[in-house]
Amino acid sequence: MSPAPTSLVRARPRTLARYGAGVVAGLASFALVGCGSEETPVPAASSAPATTSAAAPPPETSAPASASPSASASASSGADGNRQALLAAVATAQDQLSGTTVVSVEQDDESGQTVWQVGVVTRDGDEQDVDVSADGSEVVRTERVDRQDEADRRENRALVDDAEVDVTDAVEALPGSVDGGTVDQLELDRDRGSVVWEADVLDTDRREHEIRIDARSGDVLSDRT
Repeated sequence: MSPAPTSLVRARPRTLARYGAGVVAGLASFALVGCGSEETPVPAASSAPATTSAAAPPPETSAPASASPSASASASSGADGNRQALLAAVATAQDQLSGTTVVSVEQDDESGQTVWQVGVVTRDGDEQDVDVSADGSEVVRTERVDRQDEADRRENRALVDDAEVDVTDAVEALPGSVDGGTVDQLELDRDRGSVVWEADVLDTDRREHEIRIDARSGDVLSDRT
């Protein structure tokens, strides 16, 4: 706040009259001499110097606004929630059918309801699907895959036996390119003689990544968009 303006008091000049009285001197030959008054002006009192207000500091320049953390936080939160729900669905399916091995998990729509469809293989090689709620907390439906013969069961058992990386490890092995992304599908499969986990993941720009992970070593073999 600027200081209050200073009131200036201006002094009025005073006139000092001096009157000289004529002196009668001498004899009759001298006339009475009258001296006129002399007026000497009194210098006006100099006014007090006006107080100079300190210049107000310039308005502070705001630092450039940094990118709001809310967007990145939201993306991270969404990815964490997606993967937590996926792993919860895996655990729920295995609790429902104990002794099974998860070979696939996929988000699906069942009668207008979003579910996780978890594919498991039993000890004898039968494949079954378990539909689990979107948050991974409860089983919605269990269904045995139709038309499986002994050859299918042998193939399923061999697939499970050859894999050393389970579904949880496969989720953790997803590359940094899809950090913050959401997993749509993850499936154990055999590709040209090698056992791999194949994942479909949407990154934060909504681009779909097709990722292949070695089911023996956990190494990322490919990441295609």
